Amino acid sequence: MLKLDSSIIQELVEILTPYMINDRDRHSLLIAALGNNATVLQQITWSGAVATFIPDMAYKLVSYGEIAPGKQALWVLLDYVRSQRVGLDVQQRIDKLLDRLTVSHPPDPQPVIKNLQFLIKNKILQEFATTCNNQENADMLLDTIDFPGHLRPMFPQTGTALGYWQSICRQIQNGVLPGGNDLQLLVDAAAEIFPANSIFQQYRS
Repeated sequence: MLKLDSSIIQELVEILTPYMINDRDRHSLLIAALGNNATVLQQITWSGAVATFIPDMAYKLVSYGEIAPGKQALWVLLDYVRSQRVGLDVQQRIDKLLDRLTVSHPPDPQPVIKNLQFLIKNKILQEFATTCNNQENADMLLDTIDFPGHLRPMFPQTGTALGYWQSICRQIQNGVLPGGNDLQLLVDAAAEIFPANSIFQQYRS
């Protein structure tokens, strides 16, 4: 998530004030930049002094996050303003601000999966039981990470596979793989084999 310090807020106020004097200007600019369907527009309070409106709007855009994959809402707004007929000095100030937002505040790192409790809490273990609910899929995944065949429990013929995957993950946590405790490797392999699975994709490294 982007982080806004006081200097960035001040710069936003100075740059955007001429384009956000009244409610009508604010509506027009944000709809043009973000589109009619951006749900964040419903969260914005359009009235009030411009010096109050812009910081409030900026925090809501940052909290909203991406308006499209890889495109932060605040970044998109600034880029749109830059594309309009603004002076060179404004373009340069926006460029510097975009650089600060892009370079100084990289995306939050994805947490590394270290234990079985993480898998349970984030419903990843349940996803293994649902997606790899047969011997063929289970073996395909475990072969990918070189999980020893003689340590694999018997796959259940009826009922849920949750206990099976709990046993597998507990063994990985205890260091059965050559790389030691590498539950992340299991999730990454699942994400590779099942590219349409949103849970595996979310937690891949």
